[in-house]
Amino acid sequence: MSKLISDILGAKEPEFSHRLHSWEQLAGRPGVDIRLSNEIRQAAKSIAGNLGLDPRDTTTKELYHALLKRAAEDSNLLSAKLGIVDEDDPTQMLDKCVAYVNGLDIPKYVWVVKASFLKSCLKARPPKKLMRLLGLRSADSMLKRDDIGELLVLANLVEKKEWTDKFAQSFAKLKPADFDEREIRIASLSGRRTKVLRSGGHDLRELFFVDRSAGVVVAAAPEKRFGGDVLLILVQILQAVRELRVHSAYSKHLSVQPDFSEKFAKLLGSNTDQAAGKDFVAGWSPFHRLTSHNPSVLDYFHPHIAAEDFLVPNTGFFIDTALDSPAFWQHTSHVALADGFGVVSCNVSDVVVSLVNSHGIGDAATYSVRRGLWDELWARYLVYEDVHQHVLSDD
Repeated sequence: MSKLISDILGAKEPEFSHRLHSWEQLAGRPGVDIRLSNEIRQAAKSIAGNLGLDPRDTTTKELYHALLKRAAEDSNLLSAKLGIVDEDDPTQMLDKCVAYVNGLDIPKYVWVVKASFLKSCLKARPPKKLMRLLGLRSADSMLKRDDIGELLVLANLVEKKEWTDKFAQSFAKLKPADFDEREIRIASLSGRRTKVLRSGGHDLRELFFVDRSAGVVVAAAPEKRFGGDVLLILVQILQAVRELRVHSAYSKHLSVQPDFSEKFAKLLGSNTDQAAGKDFVAGWSPFHRLTSHNPSVLDYFHPHIAAEDFLVPNTGFFIDTALDSPAFWQHTSHVALADGFGVVSCNVSDVVVSLVNSHGIGDAATYSVRRGLWDELWARYLVYEDVHQHVLSDD
């Protein structure tokens, strides 16, 4: 079994190696993990060369600091591309980033709850604390003036758990007929509302908030500008779009099951892959990657899930496209190196998080590369008929 993959994933051993061994046996011992491990090493050497380092003896420390430098430079290039200048305040910077992503030609349609259903739910159980905070006098005027997705995001942020739990009960009788296809709405919170929420003691440090029932991404401007902010904002918007697309496809999968409404309500409050783990041992995301290797697996999900449902934005690809530069970030989603200093991720999402938080190598962000590698590893095993039939037969 590959030690590099286990180290990058921070896998629990020996359970991880036992699982790989069983899947290798089912696949006919093709050595998927060894080949992938070698590819990762070669990709890391190529990245080091592109960064001006000697790929033969680059240390993880050298690679890490070169990646941070590249991310900072790319954020500056993106600022110029989007017309963002140093004098722009955080709200102006955010608005330009949101406008840019809204103009990108990427898969944005999702299967979400109809706005009419969500409005009736909010009217029946209005978020009174939020209404007082925003100076909204009645549920009718609130629903007439405001976007339903933004209201749901803010209500879940402001209201107590008692309200959110009761509101979740509104989905108990949902049926597939209560859903439709809509384009993801990406919006920035107004400066006034951002100020009101922060002055009310509500934490907006995450900057991005998603409501999966409505298919909306709401961004809040940071309190001040910082190095790497433009790259961070663009990466996180693209990640949010990806999350909504993954959630949408899994919701469609659940829609043909008799207990759909109950499962959908639980899904809204949990991570999609964790929720799907009860049905798919590899999680749900690997099936998105699998379709690029083996489209025949789509037959299992037809007719309610189509090929376009499995298309998700490649964050690195769109960053490279925005920069009008040769591919650099798009092939790094599952590439990392590991040694005594720790795991160094080449995934742009991790690199920019480490940059803006001034992480040392020992604290470097690794969430995105681990998720990317997990998905890539299982997708490669799922190509083999005996493996994916074994996984699908367990749902």
